[in-house]
Amino acid sequence: MSVLKGISKERERRTKVHDMSVEDAQQELTELRRELFDLRLQMTRGEVRDVRQFARTRKDIARLMYKLRMAQFEGDEEDVEFVETADEDEATETEEAEEATEAADEDEATETEEADKA
Repeated sequence: MSVLKGISKERERRTKVHDMSVEDAQQELTELRRELFDLRLQMTRGEVRDVRQFARTRKDIARLMYKLRMAQFEGDEEDVEFVETADEDEATETEEAEEATEAADEDEATETEEADKA
């Protein structure tokens, strides 16, 4: 019986996201990201009783991001903005560091070749 309740709650969350306007979805996305941040803080303090909240919150965030992205593609709202997360910032920094490392390796290889020729 509890499985049926879980399915209906998930369906309810999906329907809620589907029926939201773009502005409401953006506001809800901001709130859910804050909620996930708070959950992480609570986890470090050992206050989280239900770890499934993490998965639910992340899935709800993904649903909202999908809705906003589809609205952007449909052209309903051209001013759809996404707030960058720390993960995206870290990915950009990692890519830049890798590019810098590759460039340094190429420079070093060129210097070695020139030294061998001399």
